[in-house]
Amino acid sequence: MMIKKPVPRLPSASIKEIVARRDAAMAELLDYIATDLCCYRASGPPELVAEQARHWDPVLDFIARHYGHRPATTTGLAALPAHPDLSALIARDIAVMQENQFGVLYIMTTQLGSIYLGLGVVQKELDIDTALAAHFCDEEYYDAIARGTDYEPDPMLTARRAAMAHELGGALSLLASPPFE
Repeated sequence: MMIKKPVPRLPSASIKEIVARRDAAMAELLDYIATDLCCYRASGPPELVAEQARHWDPVLDFIARHYGHRPATTTGLAALPAHPDLSALIARDIAVMQENQFGVLYIMTTQLGSIYLGLGVVQKELDIDTALAAHFCDEEYYDAIARGTDYEPDPMLTARRAAMAHELGGALSLLASPPFE
């Protein structure tokens, strides 16, 4: 007898709502291409620049391998247009996703602030812990500076990261579920 894991209700309900407005949700996802977290870099201090590169460059390398175009990075604040072929290829991949996969991508992208992190998780290139480390790298860097070596990490930051890990893990579990009817 096969035992099925229960599908978390909140992510399942959220995904059904997302899928019900798929065209608008897809447009929102594609907007992340020009404003993706992994593309906006600090100009200093050097330790933060290195930390961002350590977390974000492998994600952009995955996108380059998968789509044939590496997203550009900047230290500026203006939207950074992607290569038109990259946007078209990502749009094509998203358009053919099953509903569960599309909904999980939407949740990952909007929570992590990065369509590239979302795609990495959904396409099993990244695990949740790696995606969360990339998402929180700036905050954890500044938290480490503020507390020095004598104190534990900020409990609020730790709680936010744990809550996000729980939510994203619940959403990710839906990829193993049968498609919605």
